[in-house]
Amino acid sequence: GRAGVAEGGLAGRAEIAEARMAGVTYYDVWKEDSEVTLEEVLESAEQNQKAIKAAVEEAVRTLPEDLECDAHTALEGTVNTPTEAIPEETKDRVEPLLGDYL
Repeated sequence: GRAGVAEGGLAGRAEIAEARMAGVTYYDVWKEDSEVTLEEVLESAEQNQKAIKAAVEEAVRTLPEDLECDAHTALEGTVNTPTEAIPEETKDRVEPLLGDYL
């Protein structure tokens, strides 16, 4: 959903490669022949959960350990202030995200 946009932006700022997967449970939106029961919604959610778990396990199992992508260096070139002009307190505060670029 829309929350994924913000999460993707935050992941990028932390040089984290990310992917999204959504499981649909609101299939009653188009279902016109009857009302959807709680049991049907819960069954759909359980099927989604199993499919998502299997997909994540497969992704983790098959991703190469040495995978490199643009996300891993997304902040390169973003610090324009000379390192010597940055106060030590600021360096300490931003070090977890920008340490490689200070």
